[in-house]
Amino acid sequence: MNDLDSDPIKLEAKSQLTDFLDGYIKHHPCGMDLLLLYLDWSDAAALLLKLRAIELLDRLPVTALHAIASGHICPTDTACGLTR
Repeated sequence: MNDLDSDPIKLEAKSQLTDFLDGYIKHHPCGMDLLLLYLDWSDAAALLLKLRAIELLDRLPVTALHAIASGHICPTDTACGLTR
């Protein structure tokens, strides 16, 4: 049994990817070429995560950006302090 078989988060991510790609290929048959030929998916996903983080930061005031950039505050630490 590999890690994917026992990790519910990874199982859910795999299911989401499978469902998405299934629909994508049905609507964009030529997209299969990209899926088969492109080999740098992990770097592309990491870049997209950075872009999403940048989009979030872009909404903050300049004073908060300076505090984050200088290490005085951390969005992760702040978010952990929030109640759900």
